[in-house]
Amino acid sequence: MNKSASTLLFLLFFSISPAQSPIRYICPMYCTGLVSDKPGQCPECKMDLEDKAVVENPTTHKLIEPAKAWSHNGDTAYFFLDVRSPDEFSGKTGRVKGSVNIPIGDLTKRLGELESYKPRTILAYCSHGTRSARAARILQEKGFTVFSVIGGTTKWIRDGLPVATEPKRKE
Repeated sequence: MNKSASTLLFLLFFSISPAQSPIRYICPMYCTGLVSDKPGQCPECKMDLEDKAVVENPTTHKLIEPAKAWSHNGDTAYFFLDVRSPDEFSGKTGRVKGSVNIPIGDLTKRLGELESYKPRTILAYCSHGTRSARAARILQEKGFTVFSVIGGTTKWIRDGLPVATEPKRKE
C-alpha cells in the first residue's frame, strides 16, 4: 500500500470511527425528554439544546454536595445563586435562605448584576442540578469561581437541609 492510500485509510478510520458517538443534544431543563442529533431549541421551554455529554459530565464544571454548600451559608466569601424560574424560587419547594434568583434563561443577559460577586464563590443551584451545571459553565467562562450544587433542591431537601419558604420580600 502506498503512502497516500495509507494516509487516506488513517484519516477515514479516525474521522468516522465506530467508537465515536454522534453528538446528542438535550434540553438542559429535561422538560420534554427530547434527544436530538442536531442543535436547536427545546419546543417546550425554548432553551437552546446542549450537548448531552457535556451537560451530564461533571468534569466540565465544579460540583459541591448540598451539605458542604450549606456549611458555607452565612459566610460572606460565598453566595447562593438560584437559577430556577421565579415561580420555582417563590414556590412551596423553597429556596436557600439569602439566595438570589436569576433564571438560567436570563443569566447571560444579567451577568452585570453578578459582577460585584466576582470576589466570592458562587454556589449555583436549581431543582435537580442540570440548570446549575449549565450556569456554572457559563459563569466559569466569565471568570467567576462557581460550584454547582449536586442534585439541586431535590437532593437538598432529601438530605434534610433547611429551606426558606416564606414569601421573598422585594430588596
